Amino acid sequence: MIEMRIIPEEITQCSGGGVEGITTCVVSNYEFDQQGNVVGVANGELHSCRMMATSPDATITISVPEKGFAISVLFGDIVSLINQVGHTPLND
Repeated sequence: MIEMRIIPEEITQCSGGGVEGITTCVVSNYEFDQQGNVVGVANGELHSCRMMATSPDATITISVPEKGFAISVLFGDIVSLINQVGHTPLND
């Protein structure tokens, strides 16, 4: 289960602050061919990850401190992706 807490704007540096959730994620490494094309997934490892949602820009940031990286995506893009999967036949 995800642990959640409110993060004040002094920490997020975003007007209105944000919400943080700590959960578990899988970090995978890709395998590449000689031309640099992805040809598969080499492995997947479980890690603790931090998700943060901030306003007013509605950005979701997912970081994996153990691996030293973070990605940020607009919340609207995530919602569009989730909505699309409900309207797209995936097993044709």
